[in-house]
Formats: sequence, C-alpha cells, structure tokens
Amino acid sequence: MSIDMPSNLPSVITPNDVDESPLVGTWQNTNAASRQIAGLRIQVVDGCPMVNVWGASRPLCLDWGTIPIERLYRGSPGAAQAAAFEASFQFGPMTALLEANLSKGLLIIACMKTFGDGSGRSPYFVREFFRKTDEFTTPTLAPIDRGRRPVTCADDDATLVLEPASLQRLDPGAFLGRWANTDAATRGFREVRMSEWDSGLLLEIHGAEDPPEGARCEGAATLFAEHSAGTVSTQFHAAIDRAGQRMRMHGWVKLGVLVIAVFRSSVDSPASAPWFDREFFAQTDRL
Repeated sequence: MSIDMPSNLPSVITPNDVDESPLVGTWQNTNAASRQIAGLRIQVVDGCPMVNVWGASRPLCLDWGTIPIERLYRGSPGAAQAAAFEASFQFGPMTALLEANLSKGLLIIACMKTFGDGSGRSPYFVREFFRKTDEFTTPTLAPIDRGRRPVTCADDDATLVLEPASLQRLDPGAFLGRWANTDAATRGFREVRMSEWDSGLLLEIHGAEDPPEGARCEGAATLFAEHSAGTVSTQFHAAIDRAGQRMRMHGWVKLGVLVIAVFRSSVDSPASAPWFDREFFAQTDRL
C-alpha cells in the first residue's frame, strides 16, 4: 500500500547536503583599522570547506594557515544553506576559537583566544564584521611564530606581558542573575540563570517546553575579557548537552540586553541538520 505524503513537508537534509555557497569567498573586515583579523577566505577543497585567516599586523599580515571548518550550521533545522560555522586554530599554547554567522550580508565572527603560555594574559573575546568582496586580494603574508608566546595579530604583539602571579579571576558581575527571554513565543531558552562557579560561570538553562518547575540543564562557562590585560568579564562561552542536543554558545550584555548566539546540533541523530540561532534576554533578578 502506498501513502501519499503532503507536498509541503520539507525533505530530510543530512549534514553533507548543506549548501556552503553563502560562506564561500573572500571576506574583508569592515574596519580597516582592525588589529585582530584583517580578512579570510573560505573555499571548498575536495568536498571539505576550508578557512584561511590572516591577522591584522604591520608591515605584513600574519598567516594563520588553512584549516578545515569543523562544523557548518543552517539558519533553521529545515534550511538548505549554511548560515554559520565554527573552526579552531591552534598556535602552540594559544587557541583561537572562531564562531561565525551570517546576518544581512555580513559575516560576524566571534574570536575567542585562550592562553597556556604562562604570560599572564587573560582569555579575551573579539567580535568583528566582514563583507564579501571580489576586489580584495590576499595580502602579502608573514608566517606566525608559534613559539612560547605566539603573536597572531597587532593586539597580541602590543600586549603587556604580566607575571603569572598577577593573574586575577575575571569579574563575572555583568552576567549574574536571572534573565528572561524577550520573545514570549521562543522555542529555545525561556530563562537563563547565571551564578559564580569556581573560576567561571554556572549557567542554568530552562527550555521553552519546560513547565515552570520542570526539567533544566546546566553547565560551566568560560569567561572572557575585552582584551588580554582585562580583569572584567564581558563575554562567556559554554558547551552544554541538553535532551539529545549539543549546544555551543557565546553571550554578551549590550545596553542591558543579554545576547546569546547558540550553535545547535543533534547528539542522538547525526543526520539531523545543525543550526544556528540568536536569542535576547532581559534581566529580571540579580543574584
């Protein structure tokens, strides 16, 4: 017996079916005075999306190298085109994690740098904007010194080297408290509660499908400053599994609004399409 399926149902899209074309190309920083990432190029090589980044420096930009993009994300579970990606560069004791998404023709890149070189530098977060261009060519590049204290851009080179004993715990005060989603119809997080935990932040997340006292998930978040000599946290990053879903997220507070960018993928169903979302929260109570 055959069954006629409704014609308006979306077809199943596996991770290999994603259309990378919205991301492919050369992207130039909209800020010509950037001291972080000057530009990047995304291309597909033998079916694998690759990213090459060059760090802003003088007289030559610094070549971060070309690495595979770890995961592509769509703008929704049923969408066909890539709308976000994540990639991680390793420079000896320094790691630069990129979480990027498309928005209205711009590629927005959150770059999170952490250090294990004993230099006393705080982990820091930079968010920059890039436009796609056919006119911009790859600049002359210099190799990165991947030694004890890697320098990937002008800001790294200018950083004051502190003694490890001077390291301070980043102040998490901007995030502490209860935050309610500004969208009452959200299908994502209904509420996020944040409290101090060890050397970072503890996130308690309540999903939109939960009853008021229902199931929740929690996880630790790493705090980031605005620059490597900072002492106050201005962003956080977390990786949390919840109800068969793996979530990587970064967040910040702007003008009293908590913004969380969420990169979701399925743990139980590898064929399910990873997707990207952004949610907004207003503080309802401080802890």
